[in-house]
Amino acid sequence: MPIFHFMDGQDPRDLRIAQLEREVAELKELVAQFTERAARAEARVAELEDQLNRNSGNSSRPPSSDPPGHPGKKPERKSSGRKQGGQPGHTGHRRALFPADKVTKSQDIKPTDCEKCGFQGLTGHDNHALVHQVMEIPVFALLVYQYLLHALECPRCHHVTRAKLPPGVPEDTLGVRLTALIAFLSSLHLGKRVVSEVLAQLFGAPVSPASVCMAEQKVSQAVAMPVDAVRDHLMTQNVNGDETGWFERNRRKWLWVAVSASCAYFLIQGSRNAAAAVTLLGHAFAGILTTDRHGAYNVVELRRRQVCWAHLLRDFQGMADSSIKPCRQLGLALVAQTQQLFHLWHAFKRGEMTRQELQLAMQPVMATVTGTLHVGSRANTKKLSRFCKGLLRLEPALWTFVRDEGLEPTNNRAERTLRPAVIWRKLSHGTQTEAGSLFVGRILSVVTTLRQQGRNVVQWLVEALTAHAHGTGPPSLLPQPAAP
Repeated sequence: MPIFHFMDGQDPRDLRIAQLEREVAELKELVAQFTERAARAEARVAELEDQLNRNSGNSSRPPSSDPPGHPGKKPERKSSGRKQGGQPGHTGHRRALFPADKVTKSQDIKPTDCEKCGFQGLTGHDNHALVHQVMEIPVFALLVYQYLLHALECPRCHHVTRAKLPPGVPEDTLGVRLTALIAFLSSLHLGKRVVSEVLAQLFGAPVSPASVCMAEQKVSQAVAMPVDAVRDHLMTQNVNGDETGWFERNRRKWLWVAVSASCAYFLIQGSRNAAAAVTLLGHAFAGILTTDRHGAYNVVELRRRQVCWAHLLRDFQGMADSSIKPCRQLGLALVAQTQQLFHLWHAFKRGEMTRQELQLAMQPVMATVTGTLHVGSRANTKKLSRFCKGLLRLEPALWTFVRDEGLEPTNNRAERTLRPAVIWRKLSHGTQTEAGSLFVGRILSVVTTLRQQGRNVVQWLVEALTAHAHGTGPPSLLPQPAAP
């Protein structure tokens, strides 16, 4: 018969049970820890998969970042089997003839022999002659104006007086038309050496890259007041706003733009925050601002904002492409409502419904979107909940275009306006000085504004440079009143 030794009155079986209970508790804690780690790992995998699946169709990434064959790329159109060009029944578009006062030289050409029987000596005049016009440009020639500044001695006091240049004559070697052309060529994304070569090839003008820089700065000073007037004008207009990266001496900067239907204002700044937005729009901005959801634009109160639905559609598509089920379900629902929104908007733009009918048709869309966002705000997925709560805070700015005339539901105008600047940045790798960045913002403002208004850029630059040289008021960039 076994003999048991009891210490302090404790049964060894009780000790063993206590030991096993401790081990079970430790194992449960380990299981909980590994379960938590697995959940975090699954969430991280889902997040990385979502990042991997991002493309220009479901995020803010540009189309140029999509690889060939990527889902973000638009599928290639299938061939219709028809020949290229205008199809039978298509209304042709011919270049309009220049009026008589624009014709430099006109020449009557009459046949002398009959093309059928060979009779020689045809005479007469055709009142319905076929008009054939040929456009040509003058022979490239560099005009060099020379000024001999004489120094004459006074016969009374013997002081030598040197003659001064006439008013308007530049102190450097670049005339106003040449300077205006240099600034315009620079705005077309041509590098300074390329501009120098173009001028040498076309006109034989020995303009160095350093002289190109000097001409740009002269133009920057001449257009400063009109560009500032554009900014003041936009403070009372409905505008689209956007920003993109820029580099100044290899340091990160930001190129901002505010653009209306007739004016555009560009400004390169060192930050992308609310203070920079105020510098762009001013403290007294009184129009309606259409932008993406970047927080810097929150300086404008919600009742005077419109959030871009093209950006929202990409965000919703990103949710619909997610591997997380709640995100995918809400994303699909929001994509469907956004597509309905654009369907109604395009019908309104085509004149198929009135503003009142649009507002009535949009009511179910607005209610469904709001309800879906409320559901998402209560989701267990932190990222989804945060996104939906953020949109609900912006809800008054989602539907401004339904209420107010003259608004679009997207900020596509600003994005289109920024594209030439993005190309400039990619070709030039930015600017090297603060003065160079100031020129970029001003010349982009001038060129974009004049193009929107259908005005001649080089001619306006010549007028601005001439006024600056004479110390008179510069020409205006603001929309010109219609002729009576």
